[in-house]
Amino acid sequence: MQIEIKKGWEMYFDGASRSPDGETRNDPRNNQAGIGIVFVTPEGSIIPHSFSLTEGCSNNEVEYEAIIAGLELSLEVSIDDLTIYEDSELIIKQLKGDYQIRKPNLFPYYERGDYLLSKFPKLHIQHVRRGENGRADALASLAASLGLSENKEMTITVGARRILQPYEKVAVDVQMEEVLTMSKRLEGRDDPLDWRLPFMVYLQGGRLPDDRAKRAEVRRRSVQFVMWKDTLYKRSLDGMLLRCFAKDKVEEVMREVYSGACGGHQSAPKLQMQIKRLGYYWPTMIADCIGFAKRCQACQFHGDFSHSPPEPLHFTVCSWLFAAWGMDAIGPFTPPSSKGH
Repeated sequence: MQIEIKKGWEMYFDGASRSPDGETRNDPRNNQAGIGIVFVTPEGSIIPHSFSLTEGCSNNEVEYEAIIAGLELSLEVSIDDLTIYEDSELIIKQLKGDYQIRKPNLFPYYERGDYLLSKFPKLHIQHVRRGENGRADALASLAASLGLSENKEMTITVGARRILQPYEKVAVDVQMEEVLTMSKRLEGRDDPLDWRLPFMVYLQGGRLPDDRAKRAEVRRRSVQFVMWKDTLYKRSLDGMLLRCFAKDKVEEVMREVYSGACGGHQSAPKLQMQIKRLGYYWPTMIADCIGFAKRCQACQFHGDFSHSPPEPLHFTVCSWLFAAWGMDAIGPFTPPSSKGH
């Protein structure tokens, strides 16, 4: 057995009070005020209403004017089930009895609103955020800005129309075309495992790898790199841009710096530092430099030999003081002791 729950009507309302010249005034009676009311039928249809008030009032007063006008319109069409939404928490709390009314000018509005609320068999009042009450807020602002006089109406038609294509969409289309072109150019390279490709594709067009862990790593480390003329560079700590090399160029660079025309067969840390000083970078520089320096055949023949023992020396210490015997071997006494020696 299925029970069909019938949805009731919804009402959104809002009020706006502002001065004609946009300046703040002490007397709100000189302001222009307007209210906006939006009804949503059980079928989902939207019925908007907007009214310009003939007299100026404060912000709280215009909020009461809006809900009173909405309740009167609801009673005219005999709405039994109504849910009211408003972004003013003060008005909602006062109508529910949670807040006290301390300003005397709000008592007549409260009494009128409370009387109209009692006429509905089923009624709910809820507070919503300002962003969820956008239609009523727009209607109230429009009515306050127009400032129509009494017994005067104006029909405003609001429709969707677009003359030119938005610039953002054009920019996105051009960017996607550049990304596809860049991806095809990168995919045509010989080494599909080039460590630079994910960063180059992401910096050029925002495309990330499919793997979740790899995607997070590329997004995190991409702030250290920059693309310039289709070449990847890494930002160093001193502000210098280091050109990123692929694995197939690493051996050639290390050989030239280590044992080339100006190479001095430096140690691995010095080799890595000198390569960075020349403006080159790849992720495994330290490990590659250590391995390359160890494989150098000339350094194996002419390098310094280490004469230190394989293990540290052990000291022999007597465990008991003065517990060791001391002996010495000497030859025969000449002349003999019988002669006084």
